[in-house]
Amino acid sequence: MGKLSALILAGLFLTGCATTPKTGPAVTPSGDDNFLIDNAGGEIVHKPYEISGGTPEKLLKEMQSKGPLDDGAGQRFFARTKWYVKWRFDYDDSAEFCRAKDIRTDLKITYQMPTWPDKSEASPGLINYWNGFMANLAEHEIGHGDIGRKTETQINKTLSDYGGDHDSCRDLGKALNAIAHDIIDSSTLDADYDKETQHGKTQGAFFSVFDARRESFRRAAS
Repeated sequence: MGKLSALILAGLFLTGCATTPKTGPAVTPSGDDNFLIDNAGGEIVHKPYEISGGTPEKLLKEMQSKGPLDDGAGQRFFARTKWYVKWRFDYDDSAEFCRAKDIRTDLKITYQMPTWPDKSEASPGLINYWNGFMANLAEHEIGHGDIGRKTETQINKTLSDYGGDHDSCRDLGKALNAIAHDIIDSSTLDADYDKETQHGKTQGAFFSVFDARRESFRRAAS
């Protein structure tokens, strides 16, 4: 006879990009504000925060004051990605030992990115710079979402492959939950990703007042 295990929820809170620029964004998409399109799997939630202003200085100040706060780092970032993995399973205690069956995992990814509702009132050059910045920021955040997917896959496979024998289904549940939590708690994938990309800087996910002004002057002169 089988019985459903308790639902377990685990999550990680991940930071986006830093704010110290060196060069300008390299990507300039067209038109709309839907810069982050992630259809690779999992439940996707968008929680944008609004900023306003018509100058690079104002936009940067808005993001620095309104961007999502990372309590651990004690600072705000331009964007942030949170992912959660849920796992659950049934017990099969019909044989000598209790076994787990029907391992199920679910992933939820929440993206927090800025949105600039009144950007149509700004100069074409600043809008062009903003579009490139946002495309690169989205690329960086989707990378964090992909790490959530890798972790979900790892948890599902590890729990499915578990071969330990347990007389008690309760002990089996404790063992499987401990394994899944350890996969999350010991992971350095997000930290390594941020270190490799300098919190997105190498992907162009930063905002430079100087480069934004230069783009504005260039577009005005053309």
